[in-house]
Amino acid sequence: MGIDAGYFTAPVAESLERRDILGVFGYRRPSRTKNTLKKKQFIYNKEADIYCCPAGQGLIYKTTSRDGYREYHSALKECAFCSVRSDCTQSKNMEKVVTRHIHLGAVERVNQMRLSTYGKKTYRRRSEMVERSFADSKQHHTHSYAHFRSLAKV
Repeated sequence: MGIDAGYFTAPVAESLERRDILGVFGYRRPSRTKNTLKKKQFIYNKEADIYCCPAGQGLIYKTTSRDGYREYHSALKECAFCSVRSDCTQSKNMEKVVTRHIHLGAVERVNQMRLSTYGKKTYRRRSEMVERSFADSKQHHTHSYAHFRSLAKV
């Protein structure tokens, strides 16, 4: 199934995988941050369940948010005197927090599918079918904007 990039979230990827549906999402650029060091530069150690920063410090698991993100925090004492702290975090309490969704494995598998030959073919087919119907609705049926407000009236 070809799916728009706006739906590319960990819960959606996991839900499709649970139902044995091959989902091919569009590419979505990662959000920008002020920090020079990005999350991909922090290496995850699955056995120890920690992230290692580029300076070698371990970020340990602290809690899981209601949205399903596991939070890994750095040690305040070690970050205070770190040489790359200004590139790593802009936090006032000198703490780095890296998040990891509980369904990140599903996201990684979906990304592999997107980059495969089958995934590229499926997503191209999605754009031909879905985007064409939107274009026809706008051009031939005057649906370029909604005349009313609320879902029921539209």
